[in-house]
Amino acid sequence: MKYRAFPLLFTALLILLLVYSVGRFLNRQSITDTHDEILAIIRSSMEAKSAAPIINAADEELFATVDAETYYNLFMALEGAGELQSLNDISYEVSSSHWWPWLADYQVQYQLSAQYSRGSADAVVTVLWHDGQWGFSHVELAIHTAIAKSITVVATAQPT
Repeated sequence: MKYRAFPLLFTALLILLLVYSVGRFLNRQSITDTHDEILAIIRSSMEAKSAAPIINAADEELFATVDAETYYNLFMALEGAGELQSLNDISYEVSSSHWWPWLADYQVQYQLSAQYSRGSADAVVTVLWHDGQWGFSHVELAIHTAIAKSITVVATAQPT
């Protein structure tokens, strides 16, 4: 009599594993679908030597901690860097906050560097994927030029 529960238990575990696998696939697929859009925003920022594409795509509160003087210094450092010569490949790493796919928030951290005629720039951009929506949660941009001091701008969104 007690051996009849094993097929039922096995079937329940199999269904649970199937639901978990489908949820994992759908969440990863959603991240992959927006990956190209995020990459385009980051690339356009580095090519234009401007944080405007990221600022336009991000929430206003992300850059509320960056004051006007820092923006001015960043702009001057970017102007001193010269023309874009090469944009290195962007590397990224995905991490999740929970093992169950429907409870997980995903965080994707992008890293890239660009070489300009008179300097270089490094960027670290963190994107948070929550409830089917993505948003920039952290942006760190470091500019290094030969004629000006290095400057780093960090903007972090407050968790909601």
